[in-house]
Amino acid sequence: ETGEIEAVLHDHPTVNDARVIVHEDAEGGKRLVAYIVSEDANPADLETHCAERLPSYMVPTAYVPLTVIPLTANGKLDRAALPVPGDDRAEVAHTPPATAAETAVVEVWQQALGVERIGTTDRFFDRGGDSIRAVAVVGALRGRGYSLSVRDVFEQRTAAGLAALIDSRPRLVGAARATAPFTLIGEADRARVPAGAVDAYPLGQVQLGMVAELMAGNSRNNYHTVISKRIKDDRPFDEEALRAAVRAVSARHDTLRTSVHVTGYSVPMQVVYGESQLPITVYDYRGIDLVEGEKELTDRVDEERAALFDLTTAPLLRVSIYLESDAAWWLTLTTSHVIIDGWSTHTLEMELVTTYRQIRDTGTPAAYQRPPVRYADVIAGELESLDSAADRDYWHSVVSEYARLVPPVAWAGASGTTPEQYGVDVPVADLADALRARAAEADVPFKTLMLAAHLTVMSRLTDETAFHTGVVFHARPEAVGVERVIGMHLNTLPFPYERGARTWNELLTQVFRQETEVWAHRRYPLPAIQRQSGAGQRLVDVFFNYIDFHQVDTELVDTGTGVSQAPNEFGLAVHAYGDRKLGIRTNTGLLGRAHAEQLAGMYRAVLESIAAGLAGDATEAFLPSADQAGAPAAGHVAEPGSGVLAHEL
Repeated sequence: ETGEIEAVLHDHPTVNDARVIVHEDAEGGKRLVAYIVSEDANPADLETHCAERLPSYMVPTAYVPLTVIPLTANGKLDRAALPVPGDDRAEVAHTPPATAAETAVVEVWQQALGVERIGTTDRFFDRGGDSIRAVAVVGALRGRGYSLSVRDVFEQRTAAGLAALIDSRPRLVGAARATAPFTLIGEADRARVPAGAVDAYPLGQVQLGMVAELMAGNSRNNYHTVISKRIKDDRPFDEEALRAAVRAVSARHDTLRTSVHVTGYSVPMQVVYGESQLPITVYDYRGIDLVEGEKELTDRVDEERAALFDLTTAPLLRVSIYLESDAAWWLTLTTSHVIIDGWSTHTLEMELVTTYRQIRDTGTPAAYQRPPVRYADVIAGELESLDSAADRDYWHSVVSEYARLVPPVAWAGASGTTPEQYGVDVPVADLADALRARAAEADVPFKTLMLAAHLTVMSRLTDETAFHTGVVFHARPEAVGVERVIGMHLNTLPFPYERGARTWNELLTQVFRQETEVWAHRRYPLPAIQRQSGAGQRLVDVFFNYIDFHQVDTELVDTGTGVSQAPNEFGLAVHAYGDRKLGIRTNTGLLGRAHAEQLAGMYRAVLESIAAGLAGDATEAFLPSADQAGAPAAGHVAEPGSGVLAHEL
């Protein structure tokens, strides 16, 4: 029991804080590792202290000194931010801020990263930084009068480096203002807005593309999404508290009171209403056995997937509750992807559960601090980007100088048959510690490492020296609180890649440099790039998406079970689920099942090579043998729609 070991360590006179975890290496070996915050303790002394008080099997085999125990925004241990035993990150001394700018950066990092102490030599990505948290950092520092962008956070990795940069620039005058209601439309359109509307603004171009796919009339219902999560509870479900929570949360977010109109205005429009009643249905399955309960849940999810929204009528979201027992219930959100993305859905999920508990326990929700920005600001940013010659020229150069990635025609399934949707998962968890250590050594985000692995595999499918393939970015403005703004922020962009890196270290550096460059132009929508290219075919049919919903509190939400049905029109989608797994989602029209298994083997081989060391050869073929391609270690088939309760989110 690690809690007992931690208690013993806390009894040591020099130990201020301690956490103990079971560390598993790449070969599957396990050992106890103690992470220690101490003024003057040494490993030998700590080992003796534990050996005198604990049985031998409970004595840690490694003692890693830290300046502070990393915590998530929810106050839980951030295991991803813990250094691997022997990692140089464990030896970095705490350096307090010495200037006003350093103090500002350190304080903002502490808040954005959810950690108690940051030193000026700490590195943003080592402490759990990512693009969402970088946006929060930029917004908070701009609020303090400093001029910077997310690109600056990416390039100036340490707190000291970022502080020196922003201290050298003129201070900002006046706070940034949110887009005022109705300012993004003309007078003629304003006159057509119905009574009860509190704002209206153009539909984003990616949103419009989703509407087109949704209205295509095929049976897949692309971008009509159902996500169901099991909620752990300490009291029987309170329906009235849930209904009150839904009303409270709906009042906070424009998107939850929005309708979509392709016609009727000078441009496709979204209209925000002052009030909109979210439909809520409660099903009581308490007392039903597990098999029957799963069947009932599956049937309800199928019904939700089949029942499309009238996009012209708000809201474009439904809530369903399935009561499992007095200790657990399922929260199902049926949404139109046109108005909400995955990060926002999980943010909404947590906000609903948290607000429900507040109302259930106290009668009222806690005070809500509304972000100073709204979804209208995302649309304003897109409109600004569409008018930018720099953004337009950048994407013209990408699509004209880099070839479109197309999977090998020979890898398609049998012709003349109806394409079947399916998936293959690639396990990554056993490599997680080593891969995170490699990302830290290269001083890049973990996402960059996974993207580099993806690009490596894609480069083995084409003879092109330089090509582009889809990578999902988000278009949130760089403002404080924007991570809490619910909406459809995603923009899949043609990411340029060029061969040439000899080692993994060179490749990770190259990919991160390219990510940083793309970031500055991320608001320019894919449909505009498509039109600008003049290509008669889809620019992007393969995309990579990194998914890490770290705002989810796993003590309330059971992330090990659930259902997620979110179809789209892309032929090949590769999702990196943090450091747990890669999910390959495709269809037999593009990739035959045997070739998808081969692809899974290639991903596994690349990741194993990166985990082994950054000096490794990045130019290898990484083509698995026939027996490796189908091996369980490489990947396993994950059929969409089967085994609802087994789907991992």
